[in-house]
Amino acid sequence: MSKSTNQELTEKQVMAIPLLVAGKTARCVAKEIGVAPQTISEWRKEPKFEAKLNESKWNCLRESLDQLRSAASRAVSNLAEISEHAENEETRRKACMNILEMVGIADPTNGILGWRIGPEDPQTIVRKMVADEILAAQMDNKFPKHLLKK
Repeated sequence: MSKSTNQELTEKQVMAIPLLVAGKTARCVAKEIGVAPQTISEWRKEPKFEAKLNESKWNCLRESLDQLRSAASRAVSNLAEISEHAENEETRRKACMNILEMVGIADPTNGILGWRIGPEDPQTIVRKMVADEILAAQMDNKFPKHLLKK
């Protein structure tokens, strides 16, 4: 977001944004910055305010993801340690499955091993591609429904 958008917001709007991003209610934010709760609702209808709020939410999300990424290597090391040295066999098994799920080898929904590999048969692949196209067209209401009847 450009500085000009920030300059187009009032001081109280700028103060409200980090509070809303932090998860505070509109009522709480209004009280904290000295406006009526209805004012917050009205601001949320203003595209410039909503855009700046969304930008701040995205920035917060990116920062959180960066923190998760930096913690990921420690988590993997801890899981690997547990998978090898935990006294309880069930704990070791769960740690191993967690690692396999994270790298895509095990699918937790059906227990199938594989790197999310699709079918080996070209005809099956073509059928899936056609089915996906039909589903996409249906969702766009572009496919004649009478052709879908069996």
